[in-house]
Amino acid sequence: MDFTTVKPKKVKTNTNTIKKIRIAFRKLKKSIYKHSLTLYIGKEIADQIGIKPGDKITFSYNPENNKIWLLKKSIDGSGFTLGKQHECIFILQLTWDLFEPEDENLLIREVKHDIYENGIRIFYN
Repeated sequence: MDFTTVKPKKVKTNTNTIKKIRIAFRKLKKSIYKHSLTLYIGKEIADQIGIKPGDKITFSYNPENNKIWLLKKSIDGSGFTLGKQHECIFILQLTWDLFEPEDENLLIREVKHDIYENGIRIFYN
């Protein structure tokens, strides 16, 4: 029986992604929550509000429209810890129960955003 060895490839970071925010929902099987939300934040965007891996981030939503979110650096040390996926991509994960995402939205996709009140306002649509 013959085997072919698979060699690791160096992953190139798409420089275009450092200026974007992408999100993905994941289905959770063994949790009281149905989904988790993963946000991929480009380094250039994170730099605009002064966040870096290891920082605590607050996640807020608009009660009138729960598809508008606001990410800010925590001032009291509470919140979610910002991780790092690559040199240019930061990652934030949290459990999700605000609304049921549609199946086509379970894949990674880009979302619109702007800088708002020293944070990042995200428009999920």
